[in-house]
Amino acid sequence: MIPQSPASDRPVRIAIIGQTTILPDGTLDRSGALAVALRGLPDVSVTLRTIAGDEDTGSAITSVLEAAGIAVQITSRPDGDPTPIRLGDTLDIWGLFAHDLVILDADDAPLRAFLTDLPAHTAPGVRMLGTLDYLTGAAPAREREIALRFDAIAGTVDQARALFGPPAASLDAISVANAIGAMMRGANLRAAAILEGQTLAVAALDEPPVSIAVPGDASRAHVIAAIAVTMARRGRWIEAADLLATPAGS
Repeated sequence: MIPQSPASDRPVRIAIIGQTTILPDGTLDRSGALAVALRGLPDVSVTLRTIAGDEDTGSAITSVLEAAGIAVQITSRPDGDPTPIRLGDTLDIWGLFAHDLVILDADDAPLRAFLTDLPAHTAPGVRMLGTLDYLTGAAPAREREIALRFDAIAGTVDQARALFGPPAASLDAISVANAIGAMMRGANLRAAAILEGQTLAVAALDEPPVSIAVPGDASRAHVIAAIAVTMARRGRWIEAADLLATPAGS
């Protein structure tokens, strides 16, 4: 359980720093889909900071997000530059870190390194959740160091195996989560949520490991949203099961 619960008489506030594009069906992928999934859970306020490759794309992304009730901080790059959000882009650090939880879902390693070094100096009360999607690149030792700076990490068992290697390699989700849990002593990391098929395994520094059944139709966005809201509410990890069972928009 993560201490310092937010006030129970207001929605939890979650900020996402990441990237998204418009799909052919008019929905959003990646961080945009995550923002919509979060907004669909009860009593959750969401802000997304992202980048668009051009103004038309930025306007389309903004329309979808605002229609879902999501606060949007978006910048359109000049000349159709498709580069996702990166270190050097303008960020409202104080505003983003005033949320109960910040989700870092970005592909830029220098940005991840910079932001994971901030909370202790900028906003000690905020919690940070890192997705493993972009932490399996060409510098695994550096990415492992960054992963251990988050309060919690979330990803698939294959992503966790690739990032942490032995002793995580070739193990099932709960064993991988427990192997990562053994690395938490002396690190900032307090929990690892690892998805394998329809099982979400969570190992935490101050709770027994839990194994949660994931509905067959649950998307990546829904799973990470359940993990994020549990963190933001400072709840016990088993409470993510109720959120996974909550239909979008409830």
